Amino acid sequence: MADKPKVYIVIYSLYHHIYKLSIAIKEGLDANGIDTTIYQVQETLSDQVLEKMHAPVKPDLPIIQANQLADADGIIFGIPTRFGIFPAQMKALLDATGQLWAKGSLAGKFVGTFFSTASQHGGQETTALNAVTYFAHHGLMYVPFGFANKSMFDNSEVIGGSAYGSGTITNGDGSRQPSETELAISKNQGENFANILNTYHRGKKKIAATTGADSDASIRSLKAVSHDTTANDKDTPAITTTDPEGQTTQQKNIGAAAGAAAGVTGGAAIGAGAVSAAYKDPNIGAGAGAENNASGSGANAPTDVKDAAASPEQQEQQRLQQQQQQKQQEQEKLQQQQQQEQEQQKQKQKQQQQQQQQQQQQQQQQQQQQHQQQQPSKPSGTANTSTAREPKPTQEKPKKKSLMAWLCCSSE
Repeated sequence: MADKPKVYIVIYSLYHHIYKLSIAIKEGLDANGIDTTIYQVQETLSDQVLEKMHAPVKPDLPIIQANQLADADGIIFGIPTRFGIFPAQMKALLDATGQLWAKGSLAGKFVGTFFSTASQHGGQETTALNAVTYFAHHGLMYVPFGFANKSMFDNSEVIGGSAYGSGTITNGDGSRQPSETELAISKNQGENFANILNTYHRGKKKIAATTGADSDASIRSLKAVSHDTTANDKDTPAITTTDPEGQTTQQKNIGAAAGAAAGVTGGAAIGAGAVSAAYKDPNIGAGAGAENNASGSGANAPTDVKDAAASPEQQEQQRLQQQQQQKQQEQEKLQQQQQQEQEQQKQKQKQQQQQQQQQQQQQQQQQQQQHQQQQPSKPSGTANTSTAREPKPTQEKPKKKSLMAWLCCSSE
């Protein structure tokens, strides 16, 4: 890894406006310890056309090839806008990065943008948005400028640039040159880009150094054990030796106290006879321990000495396995939660059905009660009150008088 992060400023500049901004950006990068190089893309216009356009001589800059982009830690593109998108010269370079995309050569690198347009609102932001599609496909990490410079809030003068990067306004004939404010904003963008890249670069170096130190410490620990001598046999060969690739070798004819002073990464000590079960070697001496019993006078030894000092590749595999186990546990938890939710839903549905049945029964009972109330009540007994009639009092028929009695009593 290089001592300094490397940044390429890649520009296309017809009238040197972008070129002047790139110099200011380079100042900001250089001031913060960045190894900076300005490149220009290949011109596609002929000399005759450039002469008719009154274009000045190109700046003395190297022409970049697409494969060179992979050598940088960060890239900042200086793009003059053509109708809100790239000029053909810049697009030709980006379209030639297909092989870099196939290999993932630009993935993880930082990238920024700055612009020039003939007028205000001339397409600087849309050019940035079009550039982001290229960056996203390559896996580049886009670093916008934001509004890090207070001059960007000053509306008393014409200022190019936006949250996507610094910029300048050129006028239609190219007569306007970058102002001092625009150049200061460009330098500020270079400083901000450098701070982000330096922070990432330092962190990456620290991680690499820490990982390497841990691996070296494990190897040194095991090699130190291999040179120790035991109390019973000073000529006893090393128990295990781990090379830088993480391979562990085993020595035979181990003496009586072969495991007494052996140390493993993590601080555990293998006691006398603690390593025998892992090997099952008939040549191991009397104090080596019995098969299927790895407990000696010291701490229990690991079942496999190769696990004592894992190489970085093995550590990475272990980390991936742990992640997979965690994912499986999370999936199991989700499945359990789903099952619980399903059971709760079933219970809820069952309760609802029971409630509905109870409501139906209550409704039926109410209907029966209403029907009974509507019918007239019958008295106890066989007779019906609606049809029963009171018996009429019997009247005695007058007895017929005999003729003689009638004649005798006619004076009455």
